[in-house]
Amino acid sequence: MQALGLVWAEIDSSAPEFEESFAVMREPTHYDARHLYDTWLKRTEEGGFVVGKDVPSRALAPLLSHLVLYEPVDDGKDFKCRLAGGALLRRFGRDISGKRLSELFEGDAFACQRDDMQALIRSSLPCVLEGKLTAYGHPGLHFEIIALPVLAPDLETVWVLSGLFYYDWPARVIRYPADDQAPVEAQQCFPSTSRIVAGQAYGRRIQSRLSAMPRATALMAPNSTSSSVAMAS
Repeated sequence: MQALGLVWAEIDSSAPEFEESFAVMREPTHYDARHLYDTWLKRTEEGGFVVGKDVPSRALAPLLSHLVLYEPVDDGKDFKCRLAGGALLRRFGRDISGKRLSELFEGDAFACQRDDMQALIRSSLPCVLEGKLTAYGHPGLHFEIIALPVLAPDLETVWVLSGLFYYDWPARVIRYPADDQAPVEAQQCFPSTSRIVAGQAYGRRIQSRLSAMPRATALMAPNSTSSSVAMAS
């Protein structure tokens, strides 16, 4: 069923014929993922990307339906979805707002997701993944995930903000700069990752600069016995 641009239950992740694979990317390629990263990097350089101030915000308004915000609970032993946009319905087949990771995943899959989010918070580094899903041998979803460490409203606790962007959906961000010049090309150069201010703090974690993407498996994506992840070097 399709409504408001969303495809419901397109992928049955519980089916035995369901397969998924993920590859770690050094930088985002989807236009909206780049916009999310640019906004996060700018606010980080200016003192920190803060929940309640920078999301939701006017700059990210076109992307809210693609975002999910994870809050660590029980001393980081679990994570709660504080914000989950409508685009996540296509991936999970249900509304995950208010759900815990332990409710979305079981056993080793839950442990893997939790450990990956904990690692991202400790490193203060973003992670970008390309995901491909198939069912019954046929191509399914193809998307890009970007996961970012952000500051909670208390300006000390670190949460995880993730964006899920489908390659078969058009970009939502208008591709025009503020000065009304020519449209911005979707394949513009990825901004330098060495611009993080030295000593930038997220909670008690100090990150001197943003370097290569961390080693990580698929944040925000259900695990599968047939999944494979290319690790960053």
